Amino acid sequence: MLLILFGALSGGALLVGVASLLLIGYHSIDYPDATIVSRHTRTYFSGRPSLRQDASYRTTDHFPAIYNWYSNGFDLGPESKALSQCSLLEHDTQWLLVQHHMSVMICDTTSDRMIFVERTFTLR
Repeated sequence: MLLILFGALSGGALLVGVASLLLIGYHSIDYPDATIVSRHTRTYFSGRPSLRQDASYRTTDHFPAIYNWYSNGFDLGPESKALSQCSLLEHDTQWLLVQHHMSVMICDTTSDRMIFVERTFTLR
C-alpha cells in the first residue's frame, strides 16, 4: 500500500513538473495575431496522469502561412489527414517517461481560417 502511495505521489510530482514546463510555454501554441476563441487546460489523474491544453483561434491569414507556422514551429511535418476544407497536422514524441501529443486542425471558412490545437502531456 505504501509503495502504491509513493508511486502515485512520484507520478503526481512528475506531472506537476511537466505542467510547470507547459505553463512556461502556455502561449507558445498561439498563432500570432489570431483571435482566441477558446482556451482550456485540464489535468487528469485517472489512469495515466496527463495534462491537456485545448485552444481554438480565428485569423484572416492565408492557409499556407498558418500551415507553415505550425508545421515548422512544432515539427508536425506534413498533414496527416485532409477532410473537406480542413487539414490535420499531428505528431507524437516520447521524452523519458512523458509522452507528448500535439494536433492542429486548420479549416477554411467563408470569411477566414479557424485553428484548433490540442496538446497533451501524459506520464507513461
